[in-house]
Amino acid sequence: MTQRTSGPAAARSVPAAADRRPPRAGLVLATLILGAIVANINTSISNVALPDIGQALSASNQQLTFITDAYQIAIASTVLYLGAVGDRYGRKKLLLLGAALCIPFSILSSMAHGWQGLVTAQMATGVAGGMLYPTTLSLITALYSGRSMTRAIALWTGIGAGASVFGPLTGGFLLEHFWWGSVFLVTTPLAAAVFGLALWLVPRHSGEHKGRLDHPGGVLSVLAVSSFVVMVVLLPQGITPAVIGLLVVAVVTGALFVWRERRAPEPLFDLTLAAAPTFWVAFAAGLVAFGALIGAVFIGQQFTQNVLGFNPFKAATMTLAMAVAMIASAPVAARLIARLGTRLTMAAGLSAIALGFVTIALTWRPGTSVTWVLVGYALLGCGVGLAGTPSSRSLTASLPVRRVGMGSASADLTKDLGGAVF
Repeated sequence: MTQRTSGPAAARSVPAAADRRPPRAGLVLATLILGAIVANINTSISNVALPDIGQALSASNQQLTFITDAYQIAIASTVLYLGAVGDRYGRKKLLLLGAALCIPFSILSSMAHGWQGLVTAQMATGVAGGMLYPTTLSLITALYSGRSMTRAIALWTGIGAGASVFGPLTGGFLLEHFWWGSVFLVTTPLAAAVFGLALWLVPRHSGEHKGRLDHPGGVLSVLAVSSFVVMVVLLPQGITPAVIGLLVVAVVTGALFVWRERRAPEPLFDLTLAAAPTFWVAFAAGLVAFGALIGAVFIGQQFTQNVLGFNPFKAATMTLAMAVAMIASAPVAARLIARLGTRLTMAAGLSAIALGFVTIALTWRPGTSVTWVLVGYALLGCGVGLAGTPSSRSLTASLPVRRVGMGSASADLTKDLGGAVF
């Protein structure tokens, strides 16, 4: 079996690697994509239900903000630690645990009687998502190689990320027929399917290491990321003592995390590997791409409902243009990577994202045609599909198999931090 090396040389060697796939490769990939769908739908499905939740739970605007961000805060805070846990103790075990825990925590979310209970349940669901989402990409990178890996990551990116667009659409449909809690039950049968299929199909071992796990670094990563994301969530309310305190915590714990990782014999997050341009350029590109995705869905929902007067379901149907473009462009990205390379494919995707936002800025006005709404969404979806695939591929393929959890967790952070910042 061909071993991957780290750094820029690894990124150049991946296309030439032997084409390797696991038994029942198509079913394995479908299972892992379904796991990504479960995690991604949960990031956005509650947004469309916020007015109903606010009325039912007598929640203020600030409380609603915590409800909608609780899942994302939890998953962003834990992915680095949990990605390393999967690398050490077993990726299949972590995938199964995440899928299993999504079910009871989603049910608890649907039954919450107060905003505090809903926030707690959504944060618990986010921790389960932190086990599930990065592990799906880790397994793809560990089980596939060569062009098979590139195609698998392309489909994982396009379909998995497209699911975050389908979240509001599904939620809008449910709210027209059921109570607000029904939106949190959407992923329960999907998570059950992931558990059963993964138990049957996913190989028990996928190149995990047997070294020590950096628990102090893991705890510091949770504190640093969580305090930073909560600070960003609270920042629109102004420079308050809470924002300043969270900033101090984020800076101090972030500095301690870097100090720890530079000295740990087996660091949770290898800063030497992360310093390679292949890695950090891909991280920055992913931050822009997935931040654009989440930001565009948020802006689009506000514009189509508050300015154009669409109901939640009709507003959500507009995002189908983004989902279709994302799913269609991801396989194109795989072919472009083979022909043009990662950098040019990534640049094409970022250019399409920029063009999409220019279209939105120039055409989204009161009374604007639905056509322009669809065009703006489609351009952004095409850009995310083109840029997201090489970004996720570079973050994982530039690392040795035993450390792909670091790359997959970083790919997840691009989505979570991008959504929080943008």
